[in-house]
Amino acid sequence: MARELSLIYADALAEIGATGPDRVVSAEDGDEMTRIYTGVWHMLEELGIASWDLDGPVPDAAVIPLVWVLAFHAARPFGITGERLERLRATGQLAGAQPSLGERLLRKLAAPEYLSDVTPVVDY
Repeated sequence: MARELSLIYADALAEIGATGPDRVVSAEDGDEMTRIYTGVWHMLEELGIASWDLDGPVPDAAVIPLVWVLAFHAARPFGITGERLERLRATGQLAGAQPSLGERLLRKLAAPEYLSDVTPVVDY
C-alpha cells in the first residue's frame, strides 16, 4: 500500500515542527510543500532514485526517507536554522558532500537486486 502525498507533506512539516499536534496542514503550507516536493522529486529523478511518478503515490519503503528529505528542503522556507537545520541535513540533504541517511536509503531502494553468479559445484 502506497502513501498519498498530502500525508507525506504533513509528516515532513511535523518533522520540522511546523504543524500542531493534530498535524493539520494549512492551504498555504500545502502549496509550499507541493512546490518543494516538485523540486525534490526532480532532483531524485536526476539522481536516478525516484521510483514513483511525480504525482504519487509513494511506495511504502520510500516514505520515511522521503519525509526526511522533504523536511530538510522545507526547513529554510519554514524558518528553521542553526543546530536543528544541521540535524535535518544529516538525514535529508541530497547530493551533498556526504550522502544523507535519506539519500542512502532511497538509493538502496532504487538499486536492482544483486544476484551473484553462483559457481556450480563440481564433485570429483
